[in-house]
Amino acid sequence: MISLVAMMQDGAAIETATLAREAILGALSALGSHTAGTRAIVQIDATAWRMPVADFRPPSAKVLSCERWRCWAVS
Repeated sequence: MISLVAMMQDGAAIETATLAREAILGALSALGSHTAGTRAIVQIDATAWRMPVADFRPPSAKVLSCERWRCWAVS
């Protein structure tokens, strides 16, 4: 389980989301330059897979534009 935490200006933190066992953290990085607005904190001891962003990008390399939750690709 991974908690996404937003940091406040006064140093306080608030949990904004919880990712469970089938979640993907950092998937937006595959679509280009993305900076996270939250911190990811692993809450429990578990096994996870790690994949370099460069290996994840080729299938999405043809993406032209993303708007909300839809993306269009070049054919």
